[in-house]
Amino acid sequence: MTDIWVPNTPAFEGLLPHEVSWLPLDCDQAEQIRSICGFDGRIERMVSYQAWPRGYYRVLNHPSYFLKITDKRHAQRQFEADHIVEYLQAKGVTVNRLLLGFPKSAAELGDATLSLMAYPYLNAEFIQPNCFSLTMLGEAMAHLHSALAEAPFSEQVKSRGLKRHKALIERWRQSKEQTFSDQEAQAILAQADKTLLGLLIEDAQCVHGDLNFGNVMLDCNNHVVFLDFEDAQSAWFNPLKDLAFVIERFILIHQPQDMGAQLNALLSSYYRVYPKRFDHADHLVGFLQALAVRSLLILSEAERQGRSVPHSEWEKFVFLYKLAQQNQSRLQDILCQLTLT
Repeated sequence: MTDIWVPNTPAFEGLLPHEVSWLPLDCDQAEQIRSICGFDGRIERMVSYQAWPRGYYRVLNHPSYFLKITDKRHAQRQFEADHIVEYLQAKGVTVNRLLLGFPKSAAELGDATLSLMAYPYLNAEFIQPNCFSLTMLGEAMAHLHSALAEAPFSEQVKSRGLKRHKALIERWRQSKEQTFSDQEAQAILAQADKTLLGLLIEDAQCVHGDLNFGNVMLDCNNHVVFLDFEDAQSAWFNPLKDLAFVIERFILIHQPQDMGAQLNALLSSYYRVYPKRFDHADHLVGFLQALAVRSLLILSEAERQGRSVPHSEWEKFVFLYKLAQQNQSRLQDILCQLTLT
């Protein structure tokens, strides 16, 4: 699997990201970044799990800009995904495109492996788990999936996606011969239903592939903005994979008292636009557990390659695997009510 993409260290440690906050850079650091990006203005850095100079920045001026400093390989993947963003923009999906002329080398920050990317700074906030935002998100996801179902680059994504899927299946087969740093994760991979990953590619099409908290925003006009399409280059999945991921990250982990209302808001708005739906609670739980197994396999590959995997990442996906099963009866009740309405 050495040719298969393994993600970087996450921006935030643990399951839930911190509340977004920004701190001003000192004068020397700010001047270094200004000299690379070419933008004037006050520069602030987002508080995250990334060590300087990697991370997220904003240049405050008229106009303002959002910057990322990351590994060249990661920046190149975002650059290569720009044609997907361009296509979706033409289809009326709200996105935020990489600015022309980027990425740029950030070697003068002391690391020749770094690149700087720049985007327009959005008047937007990360989506919060409430019924209004989830209604907007469900409808926007349905339009996103409708556009991606007709994408002219589908065959390329399919080829990459099935190659990655095959590699992960092989990684699962080999995992029994590997000693993990996390024994609970190893036990899950040994015991989990070996057909789970197949669920993710049934009735597959192009999808986003990573609708995490940091990749979805709500702008000042209540338009959902989709970000970071680098994973979409190999995201050949059942669209319900994206939907299950959103349910997991925006609803399930928060265990809200109004879970039924939130799930109904998301699914009803999605179902009204796009003809894909969860058949029953076992169907949704299967997707949720497949997501966790897939992530554990990617972590195991990273560890096999000799990369350091934060213990919090192992804990996160072990927790999510269990969380799906623990909520099965509750999800069953909610989905039954949704079917009846």
